[in-house]
Amino acid sequence: MADLQFNEEQQVYSRYGSVGQPSFLARLVLATGIVETEADAQKVLLIIGVLCLIAMTYVIFTGFSKTAPLKNPYAIGEDGFGPPKGLTTASY
Repeated sequence: MADLQFNEEQQVYSRYGSVGQPSFLARLVLATGIVETEADAQKVLLIIGVLCLIAMTYVIFTGFSKTAPLKNPYAIGEDGFGPPKGLTTASY
């Protein structure tokens, strides 16, 4: 069997990828002038993300609209029989 030889040039690879340019969102935060370093821009983006999660959780658990909740169709009136006053089968 013939000996195979590969003549490749030695390349140095960075383990963590390129470290030259910050991400697009970090550059946008840096462009506002609020922060001066990329690390501070990443912290601002993290805070924005956490605030968005909190707002989304609030909207999901409190409801999407400010309408009154549905009336309970199985409620019992004051006399113990039938629906309460103002609640008919057509109102729900």
